[in-house]
Amino acid sequence: MFTEPRATCPHCGRVMTVPRRWRRQPQRSGKTGTRTREARGESARDRLQQPGFALGQRPAVLACVLVILLLVGGLLVTRVQTRLRPRRERSPVFVAQDELNVLRLALEQFRRDCGGYPAADPGLQALIRDPGIPGWRGPYVNRIKPDPWRQTYRYGPETEPLVFSYGPDRSPGTADDLFPDDLAELAAEE
Repeated sequence: MFTEPRATCPHCGRVMTVPRRWRRQPQRSGKTGTRTREARGESARDRLQQPGFALGQRPAVLACVLVILLLVGGLLVTRVQTRLRPRRERSPVFVAQDELNVLRLALEQFRRDCGGYPAADPGLQALIRDPGIPGWRGPYVNRIKPDPWRQTYRYGPETEPLVFSYGPDRSPGTADDLFPDDLAELAAEE
């Protein structure tokens, strides 16, 4: 036991602050042993207000710690579940519709830069490689993938170009053919 508030560790030689409960109370003349808490004037209330944590002494602190642990555990479980859950695949129709809209926007940008839409000969490839037209500032798209049904997107150069997909049945002129959304607002800007 230690008697001073600061002491040197007998094992490693470091100076440390000794907690009060580890310090030996100096003995007074005429008495043997250490004084009891009641003799020192401590009551049960004083003992509860002493610093330190003991599991049975402060149930409110224990309850707070348990609530925090439950919250952290719940967050971790939720995080793991979302990583293990399979990603939802988008419908091929929505994928094709998005790609058609991107191609339509790229064609509009090509028209603004070059003064017209690409001809049928380079077709949509003019969005990727320079066809030798003055004003070309591409590439307007990085690549042109086939539609989700592994067919190439169709392009018809007219006054208003037509970009479309034959859809799931891969047959022209049926109800499932897909076209880009109306981009009339782009024409209204000019």
